[in-house]
Amino acid sequence: MDPLKAFIKKVLQFCLIPLGIIVLGLLLPATPRMQHSMFFSKNLKDALLMNTQSPRIIFVGGSNLTFGLNSKMFSDSLGLNPINTAVDASIGLRFMLDQQKDKIRKGDAVVVVAEYSQFYKENDDCKPELVRSILDVSPKEIVHLKRAQWINFISQVPKYSFSKFRPQEYLKVIRGDIYTLDAFNAYGDVSAHWNLPNRKVVAYGARDSVGYNEKMMLALLEFEDVIKTKGAKMYVGYPCYQFTTYSRQKNYIKKIELEYKKMGFEVLGTPERYVLEDSLMFNTPYHPNKTGLDLRTARLIQDYRLVLNKH
Repeated sequence: MDPLKAFIKKVLQFCLIPLGIIVLGLLLPATPRMQHSMFFSKNLKDALLMNTQSPRIIFVGGSNLTFGLNSKMFSDSLGLNPINTAVDASIGLRFMLDQQKDKIRKGDAVVVVAEYSQFYKENDDCKPELVRSILDVSPKEIVHLKRAQWINFISQVPKYSFSKFRPQEYLKVIRGDIYTLDAFNAYGDVSAHWNLPNRKVVAYGARDSVGYNEKMMLALLEFEDVIKTKGAKMYVGYPCYQFTTYSRQKNYIKKIELEYKKMGFEVLGTPERYVLEDSLMFNTPYHPNKTGLDLRTARLIQDYRLVLNKH
């Protein structure tokens, strides 16, 4: 055989091995470790969106809602049927909005509470958590990826596939106490931490408006236009936030507040209203403890009532 042809044949054979592993990894089901993770709560939340009767109030956002909302208080105070669709901020605001568009019904109230970090440019992409959430939990949701996200998505597929062959994904899988499928209640809130003592909270550093990402505001505006055509109403709110972190990022947060107003969104409250003392935070600057989340929920109910009374 010609030496060049023999060399090319060997190269192709060598490449087929990792390619085969990648394909096999894509075909394998989610590992036990992933199946117990909080990302699989999406199935519960989708079932709620399908089966919950009107009048409905639907919350969209990241873990500031997952860990920071007592939905039953909305039901008891306002007679609404709450659905907390939030999982984790790493999924990305754009994807959160796009995957909910088809599930909104006439008469729904949709409250979008995005973490401030969603408006940083570096978060406008496709993170590993989103890749796993799509491929493991809901492959059909891949249609919601934007063209700009596809390059990053494809580049992460080999790492995702190879992870399926790690022994730790299958052996001695220990369910966590809060970041797990079992941590959610019937409304889609994480309630497993309600009776737990506070854990260490590391405050975030300073932030300025240099990294502001206008595309996320435009995505919110597009989402509002879509749900308006369905006869639903969108509101935006502010996440609960640790006092120390807020004091370091006040100028950046003010920029987001001004942009909300400029876009003409129906806004619930102010950023300052949802700043909580450090002692009310559970384990991150976005995750309050039970006292903190009840206080946050009560304020959100009050602000929602104020907006309704204006009309």
